[in-house]
Amino acid sequence: MALEPNDPFVYQWAYKDIGLYEAWDYTVGSDEVIVAIIDNGFDSFHPDLRDNLWINNDEIKNNGLDDDDNGYIDDVYGWNFADDNNDPRPKVDNLDESEISKQIFSHGTMVAGLIGARGDNKKDGVGINWRVKLMNIKVLGNLGSGSLDTMDEAIRYAVDNGADIINISMVGYYTEEMKDAVDYAYEKNVLVVAAAGNNSYSLNGDNSLYPICFDSGSDIQTVFGVSATNEKHHLTSFSNTGSDCIDITAPGANISTTVRFSPTNGLKDRYMGGWNGTSFAAPIISGVAALVKSLQPSWNPIEIMEALISTVHRTPNDDVEGYAQLFGAGFVQANEAVKYAAGFLNGGSKFNHILSFNTDTGSSWDQKIDNRGFSDDKLFLKDIYDVAVYKKSGADLFVVARDSFVEGQIEILTKNKLGDQIGGFRVSAEGGQSIVVGDVYGDSNKEIIIAPKNKSKNLFQVYNLEGKLLKKVDLEKNHKGVSLDLYKRSAGKYDVVVYYKSNSLKLEKYRGNGSLLKSVEIKYFNDRGDITVGDVDNDGDDEFVLTGGEKESAFLLFLESNGKLKRKFSPYNLNYIGALDIDIIDYDGDNKDDVAVYAKKGDQPMRVWTYRAKKIAEWEPFEGLGHVNLELLTY
Repeated sequence: MALEPNDPFVYQWAYKDIGLYEAWDYTVGSDEVIVAIIDNGFDSFHPDLRDNLWINNDEIKNNGLDDDDNGYIDDVYGWNFADDNNDPRPKVDNLDESEISKQIFSHGTMVAGLIGARGDNKKDGVGINWRVKLMNIKVLGNLGSGSLDTMDEAIRYAVDNGADIINISMVGYYTEEMKDAVDYAYEKNVLVVAAAGNNSYSLNGDNSLYPICFDSGSDIQTVFGVSATNEKHHLTSFSNTGSDCIDITAPGANISTTVRFSPTNGLKDRYMGGWNGTSFAAPIISGVAALVKSLQPSWNPIEIMEALISTVHRTPNDDVEGYAQLFGAGFVQANEAVKYAAGFLNGGSKFNHILSFNTDTGSSWDQKIDNRGFSDDKLFLKDIYDVAVYKKSGADLFVVARDSFVEGQIEILTKNKLGDQIGGFRVSAEGGQSIVVGDVYGDSNKEIIIAPKNKSKNLFQVYNLEGKLLKKVDLEKNHKGVSLDLYKRSAGKYDVVVYYKSNSLKLEKYRGNGSLLKSVEIKYFNDRGDITVGDVDNDGDDEFVLTGGEKESAFLLFLESNGKLKRKFSPYNLNYIGALDIDIIDYDGDNKDDVAVYAKKGDQPMRVWTYRAKKIAEWEPFEGLGHVNLELLTY
């Protein structure tokens, strides 16, 4: 069953026909992807857009300075090139009834809503991306008037401020400056998506319009040109055509989306339907491209366009040339495009650090997989129960669980690499806790999962990053402590894995909402040890790696995703009895996860093993760490 948001107006024919609902099982977008909307401005603070609004965090609001030295003063929310100011939001005071009826001032807001109206927020509709960043750039007046003389500046602004995709739902005449700007975007790996226009004629030859036709006759495709189809998948009566400029087609008739909202000015609707134009086909392509980019952030425009073009639906037609004149490669299929992108996801974790740290002192040794290491005193790792790492805007953030010194509560703190606290809260929990961070609800938001290390009926708890309890899973009887990790079910989305002993030793996999997916009884050990999860053989499915208790012979146990035995071997010698600390890392870069392991008893070296029992690295712990209360973490 396809993942579905809780927004009231989720369904529309365009989404169904492009396979969007199925695409959301792979990705619902990412806050790391920025789509610039060059238009007549959109409603930045619309209730269904504001949470996906791009904000220039390098600029200080209303201080009259160009804080980030990008040439634009106070451009916190984008830029208005039509009026040369920092407010791209369309003005809607003093509108007459005719202007309100036509809703031209909502053009940019409609485009923005299709690409990225916030999903799963119980408001209005939903964009193709539930999560994305929408950059607001205005080049036309509120009522669509004006010229495209500043289009080149707008494109360069988008590129220079981090846009991954630029949507241009307008056409105009050729200028050298605009062409140079489009070429600049291409050179900087920014995809430009452009509408065909609504003149009902062919763009081939002397009728070319721009920016859609800038790559006409060129061997390099710098613009992704879009025509519009109706509900019967026929070309709309208004759409321009021409295979020199049209690359793909998408729905552009009877479209529903967000509109400018301003009750004080008589604009009480937030979401409306019945809109027609290639202006709405283009953002559907931009939205699908953003989904692909969320799965493959390193892909360039050619790779993104290939994902969409190679997966289109083509109505059988003997007239290949005639078909291309109308539809380009064919009708976009979002589900197939994201499936295509997901198929290129390599196995193997993307971690490149092995951090060993002493919880008594906070001292640590950070070993990079290029064999360069450095010592550090991460004092925020002192006296903690556990630590997890996740990335935000490319930066590593450490989430630690530690004693709050309040009975029945622990602290969850988020810190940067320097140890500066950037978030934190207290939760109801007893004693030591394991902690992991990942998206276990499939909504592109990361959650914090904790599990007790000692006797308890509680199996695990799920919190959002702000500290709201989302789910608590309890057993009927006490267990003796839980080892915790995450299982990747699709790109960026995970299930919760717990390894514990109650009546028997069990390995279980849960959805974030507490639904039990798998339960396997482990008969190879008597007691619980550590667990780590990763794709050790690059088959596309994660495997489980388990160890036994501290009073058992130390083995690494590899289980297939279905729980069947894959391999078992000792990472030290057969006489070693004691607990092991393990974690996953693709140490040798072969797209197969390896296991970093440390013996928690005696003076043993740290080692890295493949699942085939091949030792590929070994080193002694940094002398300042000692061997007591030493923990291992890969990131």
